[in-house]
Amino acid sequence: MGILFKPDINNSDMEKFINNNNYHDAFKNSIKDLNGFWKSLASFYGIELNGSYKRGENFIDSSWFNETRINYTDLVLKNKNLNGYSIIYINEKLNEKRISWNELSVMVYNLAGFLIEIGLKKGDVVAGYINNNHYAIISFLAASLIGCTWTCVSQDFGLGAVISRFQQSNPKVLIASPFYYYNGVFYDKTNEIKRIIVSVKSIKNVIVTDKCDIDSFIFDNIRSSKNVNSNTFFNDPLWILYSSGTTGIPKAMVQSQGGIILEHIKSLGLHLNISKNSRFMWLTNTSWMMWNFMVSGLLLGSTLVIYDGNPYYPGNDDFWKAINKNKVTHFGAGAPYFSGLMKSGYDFKFYGDYIGSTGSPMPPEVFDYIYKNNDVWLSPISGGTDICTAFITANPLLPVIRGRMQCIALGADVSSYDENGLETRDVGELVIRQPMPSMPIYFLNDPGNKRYIDAYFSYFKNVWRHGDWVKIFDDGSVIIYGRSDSTLNKKGIRIGTGDYYSILNKIDHVIDSLIVGIELENGDYYMPLFVKLDTGINDDIIKNIKNEIVKDLGKRYVPDEVIQVPDIPETLSGKKMEVPVKRILSGYDIKNAYNKDSMVNPESMQFFIKFRERVMKMKPMKLK
Repeated sequence: MGILFKPDINNSDMEKFINNNNYHDAFKNSIKDLNGFWKSLASFYGIELNGSYKRGENFIDSSWFNETRINYTDLVLKNKNLNGYSIIYINEKLNEKRISWNELSVMVYNLAGFLIEIGLKKGDVVAGYINNNHYAIISFLAASLIGCTWTCVSQDFGLGAVISRFQQSNPKVLIASPFYYYNGVFYDKTNEIKRIIVSVKSIKNVIVTDKCDIDSFIFDNIRSSKNVNSNTFFNDPLWILYSSGTTGIPKAMVQSQGGIILEHIKSLGLHLNISKNSRFMWLTNTSWMMWNFMVSGLLLGSTLVIYDGNPYYPGNDDFWKAINKNKVTHFGAGAPYFSGLMKSGYDFKFYGDYIGSTGSPMPPEVFDYIYKNNDVWLSPISGGTDICTAFITANPLLPVIRGRMQCIALGADVSSYDENGLETRDVGELVIRQPMPSMPIYFLNDPGNKRYIDAYFSYFKNVWRHGDWVKIFDDGSVIIYGRSDSTLNKKGIRIGTGDYYSILNKIDHVIDSLIVGIELENGDYYMPLFVKLDTGINDDIIKNIKNEIVKDLGKRYVPDEVIQVPDIPETLSGKKMEVPVKRILSGYDIKNAYNKDSMVNPESMQFFIKFRERVMKMKPMKLK
C-alpha cells in the first residue's frame, strides 16, 4: 500500500476530541448526527452555540444555530494576552515585520473605529486590492469586528477581472496597496486603483498602505478612539469569495461568520493539529481561499508566517532558510510548487511538523521527492472556494500513503457517485450528501438562488456535486484525479473559462473559442486554446491573442498553445462542450465522452478525436 510515514503526535486535539476512539467510527458518527457533532466541536473549543442545525427540504434551506451571537474577530482577539507573535511578515528582500498579539488587537480596534467614523455600518462591504501582507489581515479583522463583509482580489489579477468582481459586491471602502515587488520587479498599481475607483461607483473612501497620488487615507496614519463592540450572529456574512467564472461573470459567494469559524477550527485544530504552539504558513495570494483558510490559524492562537512574493526569488535557498529560521511548523503551497522544486533538482530541508498542498493533485513522485530529504507529516488536502475548507484532509492519527490523501474530514458526508447517482468505489463524481456550515449562505445578485442551484444541485437531486473526479478507498484514504468540470487550474490557481471567452470575443478574426486544461501524469498541466477563425491562423493572430490575455488576466494564464479548429462543439442549448472535449483529450472512452444527440454540430468532435493522439503522447492522467 506504500505507507511513507506515521505521524507520532501525542496529545493532539484530534485524539482528545474523539476520546481515543477509532477515527473511522468517529467519522461515521459525525455525519450521522450533524447537530450533535458541531455542538460538541464548538464546546471542545470553548464556543457556546444556541439553537440547532436544522436540515431543510434542500441544502440551501438548512439553518445553522440561528440564535448564536458570535464574531470571528472577537475569537481571534481573545488571544491578545498570548506571548509571542500573531503575525510574522516576510517579503522578497527577506525583510521581516513581527506583530505581537497585543499590537494586532490595537491595530484592529483602531481601524475598526475609523471605519465606523467614516460611516460604515453592519452589512457594508470592505474590499481589498492588496498583496499578502499584514495590512490585509488587519483590514479583514477590522471589517469583521464591526459586522462588515470582507472581499479581496489580489493584484496579479487583470484589471477587468478585478472590476467585474467588485461591481458585484459594491464595496463602500477600498483598501489598496499601490506598490509591491514580485520576482524582483517593482509594480506600481496607482493607475489600476484609480480605474477601480472610477468603475466601482459604490466606493466612497479609499485607504492605501503607502502614500501615492490618490485621494485617500494612509493606513499607518489612521487613529481612532471610537469604542467598538461586535454585534454579529452565526449566519451574518463574513466574507465574499468569487468563483472562477466558468460560465460568465464569477459567482460572488457569501459565507457566514459562524459557518467559517466552525469549519476552520475543525479543519485547522483537529485535522492539521494547529495550536498556539504552531507557526503556520501557506504560499498564497489574497484572492485564493487558502489565504482565508490560513488567516483562521489566528482563531487557534497560532502565529501566521506570511510571505509576500515569489518563493523562487531570489533563490530557493533564501526562501527555505527564512522558513526554517522563523521555525515554521506547518507549511503549505499549491502542488505545482513542489513539482517545480522537484523538476529544478533543488532538495529542500524542512524542520517543521507538517507539509500540505492543495489546488491540484500531488503526483506520487512528488511524495517520493519530499520524503527523500524530509521525515515529515505530508498530507495534501482538497476542498474548494465554494466552501472555503478542506473536506478531504490531513489526520494526525493516520498513516501517509504514497499518492493519497489521508481521510474525509469529520462532518463532511463526502462520497463518489457514478453517472446514475449511485455510490461507487470506482472513480466517480465527488459529491457531498449533507450540508456543511461553510457552504454559501447565498450568492450575490442571484434571485431565487438560481445560479446557486445550477452550480451544485442540477446534476444530482439535492446532492452537492463538486466537480472533481474522486476515488475513495476501503481504508478511507482518497485520490482526487482533477476537475470533472471545465474550471481551469493552471499552476494551482483556478480560473474560469468565461474569463478567457470575454477577452477572445473582442479579438479580430476570432469567431469562437474553447479552452481546456489536462492534468498530466508527471504533475504538469497542459492548457490548449482552440479557436475558430475567419481566416487562416498566423503568428500575428497568436501574438495578439496572447497579449490580450496577458493584459486582462496576467502572464500566468497564457495558454500553452493556440490551435485553429474548424468548429467549436456546442450543445443544443448553445453551450460550449468543454467537459466532453477534456474527457476525449484525457483518454476517456470516446463513446462515453459525449452524446451526439445533444449537439448542434457533432461533426466538430472529429478534430478533437484526432488531436487526442497527440495529447496521449503527453500521458494525461488516466481515470481508472
